[in-house]
Amino acid sequence: MINIAIVPLDSRPCNHSWLIKLSKIAGINSFIYPLEKCGTLYKKASFLDIITWLNALDKIDYLILSTDGLCYGGLVQTRTGEVDLDLVKKNINFLKDLKQKHPQLKIYSFDSIMRNSITSLDDESKKYYSLIWEYAVCYGRSHYLKLEKDLKRKEELETLIPINVRNKYLDARQKKLTLNKLFLKLYKDGILDYHILLQEDATPYGIQKMDQDQIINYLEEIGLNDFKFYNGTDEGGAVLLAKIIGEIYNLKPKISLIYPNKDILKKIHPFEDIEFEVNLLSMLKAIGIEVVDNSNIYLAIYSENQPYNLRLDKYEIIKPNNDKDYQLFVKKVNDKLNNNDMVFLLDLLFPNGGSPDLLKNFDYHKLSGYSAWNTASNSTGTLLCQLMASFVTKDSKLNQDFTIERVIDDCIYQYYSRRKTSEELVKEGHSINELHEYGKYAVKKINQYFKEFDIFNLEEKFNFFLPWNRMFEIELNLIK
Repeated sequence: MINIAIVPLDSRPCNHSWLIKLSKIAGINSFIYPLEKCGTLYKKASFLDIITWLNALDKIDYLILSTDGLCYGGLVQTRTGEVDLDLVKKNINFLKDLKQKHPQLKIYSFDSIMRNSITSLDDESKKYYSLIWEYAVCYGRSHYLKLEKDLKRKEELETLIPINVRNKYLDARQKKLTLNKLFLKLYKDGILDYHILLQEDATPYGIQKMDQDQIINYLEEIGLNDFKFYNGTDEGGAVLLAKIIGEIYNLKPKISLIYPNKDILKKIHPFEDIEFEVNLLSMLKAIGIEVVDNSNIYLAIYSENQPYNLRLDKYEIIKPNNDKDYQLFVKKVNDKLNNNDMVFLLDLLFPNGGSPDLLKNFDYHKLSGYSAWNTASNSTGTLLCQLMASFVTKDSKLNQDFTIERVIDDCIYQYYSRRKTSEELVKEGHSINELHEYGKYAVKKINQYFKEFDIFNLEEKFNFFLPWNRMFEIELNLIK
């Protein structure tokens, strides 16, 4: 039996429970760092305890390693610079010792380039989130495009953002770059068997491009000229799990794409700085999936050329264009479903949720997978992992249950229940970023709106809770 150890990014479902479920779908024996010890919004995991946990494992063949989960104790902490660089540098050779203990061990790791802004921990930090984001955009644009309006606005923002907030942000970026280079060197030296570097939330020509330039120069310096990075972060563990599934089962699938028009492949999605096609091909290459013209396995990608964004604090209706491209896309997908082909639906109409108007065109029970939960790259990576796991599963119900959970969570909760509840909470003067004692009240409201928006006539029963006591995500499970 092949054993996989997982050091996740943090305790959020996309980084923890989903990896457990996807491993089970694929019939893989996985050990994941305990949930109660993983990083949260305010608490970081212990670097030294993770090392102790890994050293105590008897036999591991693969290690999926989030470098941020290991060194910072969670993704949120990367944005606040909460890391002891000296401690990490002193102890990072434990990875080499781990490989000596387990000669067969392959370490597959993923790292991130810091995103444009900070984390909305509370209403105070939320106040600076937008200002820091704009500052990062103007900082990069004034450097690369030399536009006077960007330089002027950057200088204005420097007077609006307290200097301690700004300095903490820039210091966190510098620490992140230091660790980016550390793990690239470990990959170059063969301590890491495979490594991906992902660009978290960004915009074209934002401040992150300056970080990327430094990384490109460092790659040339150490002789990793062919190493590429692309958009994403929260899907990193799933992409590596998908790669491992392919290796364990000697699986090299060939898939075909369905999309409304070729232009959507060139789209740069919200929170990203690279064309979608580049990100998709990077993930497919990492996993070992080939795109061909004729297959009975389909990745159906829906997007439109104009940018949509989903306000998380207010409910607004967003509908797809009911044009010829849309109608043809719907027909193609239904033709494949009626032919009993495997169809994995990737809804990229907008970030942070799925489109009920799109999904109601299909019998979701016939879909082999569905994803629409966050950024374009986040949604793509988790769906590709489900695609790989579903090929080898010995229990198709596990895969169907995961698909149904994604429909309820990604589409119904994120599109409707979350935003309707958030709108009420904001009107009543509550924070949706930290619910405090109003968590139970929010859950009651969410349940109410689940029932109100049951346009799919759900037969499945489920339970859920708010793992970080905020509105952004839920932990949802079908009741078996």
